[in-house]
Amino acid sequence: MAKKSNSRASHEYQGRKGFFGFGNPKSKIWFIGIEPGGDYNDARIKVWSKYWKPKSVVSARSFHNQLMKVAPKGEWNWFTDNGHFQSTYGNLCQIYCLAKHKSLARGNNLKQKQAGLNYQRERFDDLCFLDLFAKAHKNRHQSHNRIRSSKTKTRTLGLLDLLKIYKPKPQLIVFYGSEFRHSCFEIYECSTLKQHNYATSGKERLYAEGGRFHRDDHDIEVLFINHPLYESGTTKKRVASLIRNRL
Repeated sequence: MAKKSNSRASHEYQGRKGFFGFGNPKSKIWFIGIEPGGDYNDARIKVWSKYWKPKSVVSARSFHNQLMKVAPKGEWNWFTDNGHFQSTYGNLCQIYCLAKHKSLARGNNLKQKQAGLNYQRERFDDLCFLDLFAKAHKNRHQSHNRIRSSKTKTRTLGLLDLLKIYKPKPQLIVFYGSEFRHSCFEIYECSTLKQHNYATSGKERLYAEGGRFHRDDHDIEVLFINHPLYESGTTKKRVASLIRNRL
């Protein structure tokens, strides 16, 4: 019976009306990708089922404070003074801060670095971070075809459902992870695809594609970007500029 119960909870967690991510779904910008990743799926499912079900988008700080009670603290202490912030989310917050402020305050001493980290943490629940897969997989970073699976298409329909539920709708949706760019583009039926490139070593390098799709009498800008972990600071500034021009 325990296995059945756990399987049912897992199905609900990943389903069309299950858990989708963190932050504020009324934000002007949604980031959609393949995080949080990692392990401890059972712990995440347990926390969501106990405290937030059937809510699809929850506070990151509250969620991880509860998760720390049932999973190794070193993995999920994102919001403690001495904790490390999840690297992908940290990079996305940094890009947003660059889009909003054009520059980030820099400093070498510990106090200045901590102040910058705290500022990014505070932005976390201002924005909206949604997970394309909900449950971690060993090969979630390698499999290009999983987005075409029936389960992932169900998740994608769930993301479209969220657009009907929350008002005002976001002005911009940013998909991150180059391996999912064209599949997401097809599923969301985007139009006016425009590539953004820059030259490096004599070659053109694609760092973003922009489009738009129409839902419920509302046009939403869409931006497809590479995974921010693998981009330079200069490229992040380019992405931030594109975001700034769309908000």
